Amino acid sequence: MISEELKWFYRNAAERTLAALAQRNIDGACVDSQEQAQDMVMQKLPAGARIGLGGSRTLEELGILSLLRDGQYDLLDQYAPGLAREEQLHLRREGTMAPWFLSGVNAISETGELVFIDGMCNRVAGVLYNAEKVLLVSGVNKICPDLDKALWRARNIAAPTNAKRLNTGSPCTEAGICNDCTDEHRICNATVIVHRQRDPGRIFLLLVDGEYGL
Repeated sequence: MISEELKWFYRNAAERTLAALAQRNIDGACVDSQEQAQDMVMQKLPAGARIGLGGSRTLEELGILSLLRDGQYDLLDQYAPGLAREEQLHLRREGTMAPWFLSGVNAISETGELVFIDGMCNRVAGVLYNAEKVLLVSGVNKICPDLDKALWRARNIAAPTNAKRLNTGSPCTEAGICNDCTDEHRICNATVIVHRQRDPGRIFLLLVDGEYGL
């Protein structure tokens, strides 16, 4: 739970961010609760939609991933239990080319940039070009005042905490901050900034009032 004062702070930041994104052809909205987030995602997705996934703790925490798995959609789920590595890789590749791609985002600037750090790079492939429609979901805690701070957040908060969660053993899991390492288990192999979307309506960012994801 976050305080009413912090909610007020985040909501103002969200409004500034959504206005800046709109100038860059990126649509968005901010909702108050997990339930509203689930409802909006279900409204956006057509019945039977073929959906690819980018890694997202936020989708799990909001219960959206569970809803996608309920049989209404053709979900290319590389995270389904029991899959062999070859099956996971195949679903990742197929997912980037699905008509719909759902993902989180590592940081968002109030000036209207989206920042992603990726290990396998399937997530940025889907976001940047392959998918016809991209639906991003994020807690308002990932909003940063400007691009420099968004890049800092992605590199020094999102990457180390996710590496710790995944128990990669890379240097940042000990130091708690990016070491710009060459470790074979490094999960920040690509850093991508979306400055603008060429096709209006292709990317939609759903901000949720609360602290979600890493």
